[in-house]
Amino acid sequence: MTEPAKIMVWATRAQEELLRKVFSDESISLLAVGSDESATAADLAATHHAERLEDLRQALHREDADLLWLAGPVDLEPATLKLIGQKSLRTFSSYPQPDSIGDLLSQPDDGVTIGVLPLMQRSAGFRAAEEIFESFGRVECISISFRSDPSSGSLFSRLYDAMDVVTRRCGEADTIDAALVSPTGDTPETLGDLTGHMTVNLRFPENRSASITISDRAGRWFRGITMLGPGGCLRVDEGQFEWIGPDGVTVDSHAETEAPTGLGGIIATQLRRAVERRDATEPPADHARLMAACEAARVSSRTGEWESPRSVMRMFSRL
Repeated sequence: MTEPAKIMVWATRAQEELLRKVFSDESISLLAVGSDESATAADLAATHHAERLEDLRQALHREDADLLWLAGPVDLEPATLKLIGQKSLRTFSSYPQPDSIGDLLSQPDDGVTIGVLPLMQRSAGFRAAEEIFESFGRVECISISFRSDPSSGSLFSRLYDAMDVVTRRCGEADTIDAALVSPTGDTPETLGDLTGHMTVNLRFPENRSASITISDRAGRWFRGITMLGPGGCLRVDEGQFEWIGPDGVTVDSHAETEAPTGLGGIIATQLRRAVERRDATEPPADHARLMAACEAARVSSRTGEWESPRSVMRMFSRL
C-alpha cells in the first residue's frame, strides 16, 4: 500500500467534525494542525492525534509534509504570501486568497496564487463530463446551485467555485446582476464577509446566459449544474452526469460508483489528487478575472444595478 500523503492543516474549532471526515480516508494522514487560537490548535491536535502547529509561517519551513491545507479563514500577511511563493510546499485554501481584488491586484506580478479546494471542476462528475463537452456542443445557458453550511466554507467560496464553472464554459460575462439575502440585511464591504443566500444572473456575448444560486446557510452540502444548448440538457453533480437530447432520449450518462458525495470525502479526494499532481494538466484558472466577477456580484447586490467584471478590473487597476 502506498504511504498516505502527509497533510498539514490550519483550521477552526467549528471544523473539528469536518477534519474527522476528511482524514478518515486512509490515503491521507493529518501530520500537524494549527489554528489562529492557541487553545483550539491544542484541542484539535489532541483530538486528531496530530502535531500542533504553533505558527503558520514556521509550518511553511517544514520539509516533512506533502501539502498545507488552509481549511479555515485566515488573514495572510504579505510576508506570509511571499514565503508561500518561495517554498516548494503546495498550499491550498478552502477560502479564496486573498479575499479582496484590491489586495490581489496590488501584489507584484510574480505574486503567488494559492489553489482553492474543493472546486466543482475537479469533482469526479465534472471530470467525467469533460469527455463529452465537445460532442454536446456550445453551452447557451447554464444554471448552478451550490449549497453548504457555514463550517464548510464561506459564501465567497461557493461564489468563486460557481464563477469558475461559468467562466470555463461560457467565458467572461458582459454584465452581472446579483441579490443577497443576508442575516444582517446588508451587503458587506469585502467578499470574505459575504454570508447568507445569493442569486446571480449573468449575460454573455452572443445572447448566452447563466444563473447561480448559492448559500452558506443551507445545511447539507450540494453542488449541481444544468447546461443547455443545441445538444439538449447536460446535468452534472459530484459523481455523475446525464446528457438528455432535445428529443428527451438519454444520449450518454456516467456514474462514478466510488465517487464521494459528502464534503469530507470530496476534500480528501482533491487533497490526494493535488499531492499526486493528477490535476496538473488542467488549465489554471484566471484568478484575477474570477475575483473581478465575484466582486461585480458583490457590488451589484449593494447597488441593485447591473455591474461589469471588466469595469471592476479597470477600476481596481487604477487604484
